Amino acid sequence: LMSYAEQIGTVGTVSAGTITPNLQIDRTFSGTVTGTNQSVAIDTSGASIVGLNVIPGGPGTMTLQAEVTIDNSNWIPAILYPFNTSTASIGAGGGSALAVNGAGTILGYINVAGASQMRLRSSAWTAGSSIITMRATRGNPLT
Repeated sequence: LMSYAEQIGTVGTVSAGTITPNLQIDRTFSGTVTGTNQSVAIDTSGASIVGLNVIPGGPGTMTLQAEVTIDNSNWIPAILYPFNTSTASIGAGGGSALAVNGAGTILGYINVAGASQMRLRSSAWTAGSSIITMRATRGNPLT
């Protein structure tokens, strides 16, 4: 059996008089991308990993870029580790580009330790949409 402290985790850290809470429960978020430069983002404060589920909708193709930020302003490339597809590739800046072509659900994860947010942003689009569901958790990052 886990102790109460192990079940709820640490309450938070204090920095310059403010309390920064750690992730207490998993966070989920879903959104739809239907064009170029649209994105779906999730708060990753206190999380170490984000699981992804991308469901293509309709014919057409799009390229999704995995990105993280630590200051909620400047986004940098992140690496996406796909579980069930080989359509992810390392792009410029070392981040991942995910090709979505309307053929089947894509599952994967991104290590986000230290980031405040993570997003998938469409950098190219011809038609169709993608429904993106994200789950941020504080589990051990997979490598």
